[in-house]
This record gives sequence, C-alpha cells and structure tokens, in this order.
Amino acid sequence: RSSYSCCYFVLPCCFFDFHGKYSRRQSKKTQYREYLDFVAQIGFVCGFRVEEDCLRIPSTKRVSFIGKSRTYPAAEHALVDKQITEFINSRQTCAVAMWDRRVGFNHEDDCGGLCKEAGSEPPEDETETAGTIWMPGFQPREKVEQVRNCASLPRDFVDEVVLNVANLLLNAAPQKSCSDKQGGNMSTWN
Repeated sequence: RSSYSCCYFVLPCCFFDFHGKYSRRQSKKTQYREYLDFVAQIGFVCGFRVEEDCLRIPSTKRVSFIGKSRTYPAAEHALVDKQITEFINSRQTCAVAMWDRRVGFNHEDDCGGLCKEAGSEPPEDETETAGTIWMPGFQPREKVEQVRNCASLPRDFVDEVVLNVANLLLNAAPQKSCSDKQGGNMSTWN
C-alpha cells in the first residue's frame, strides 16, 4: 500500500495474520503451504502479479514471493486501496479488543467479551479514510532498527576481552597429554 510504483519481495516464515497469529482454515494442505497461499493471496488482492520462487538457502522455509508489476492501471489505485482495506477488515479476528489512540490496539488472547465483529471499525471520532490510515494503530518499524544484541560492541572492548582470554589460556598450567604419561615427548604446545 506504500505507492503504485512499489515492488516487493517477501520470504514468509512465521505464521502471522494482520492482527495476530494466523489461524488455519483448510486441513487438506500443510500448514506452511496454506500460509504461503495466504501470503500470495495478499499480493493478488493488493493488485500485484505475484511470482513464486524457491531460494537456494539452507532453510526449510525458502519459498519467496515477488511482486514486480501491477494488475491494474494507476488510475484505479484508490478503488484497489478500498478493496485492500475491506480485505484487511475481513481478516480481523477477536484478537482486537479495544482501540486507544495513545497505544494503538489493546490485545487480549481470549477476547474477554470485548471482541469486535469482522469488518468493524474504530469509534466514530477515530474513523479515517483508507488513504490516510492503513489500519487503526498501525505503527511501521523505525527506519534504523536498534541493535539489541552484542553484535556492535565497541572494538576496544572486544580487543580487551580477547586479549584477557588469550593471556589466561597461555598462562594456564599445561595439560598432560597421553604421550607425557607414557614417558614420551614432554614439549607439548600449550
């Protein structure tokens, strides 16, 4: 929905819908194949000619989808955007409990009696056109994701840790090898 000229590549792996975990609807297909069909359907609904490809990567989930061209002219973009909104609303489940502009959606797993029916909308004063908002509470990721692991530690810290570990290993008492116990070579490398 970014723009008419947008193209996409997606490598589906985790089973999620627009509002939470993806729930199966057909038992004749594998869970993965059913989910792949769902992801392809999203591309078709969004007006793309969806191409499927199997990547050469060491993974069990390696089927990807590419959307390079549209199935409709640019003049019909507003109409298709309305169809996309209807599709998203039709996929809405009981996962959505309450709309709050400050925090977006509040989710409850069991619904607790607060379920909205499929296709329902936020309160009247919160309603906006499909061109203005994709779905209530939608918050795109930040352009630069914050690294939350040790992949970007300061280089001087990494060098100090490596040097300390190396010195501890080199200064440790040498271990007795099998040849040492039998009176063989005593000059083993530490």
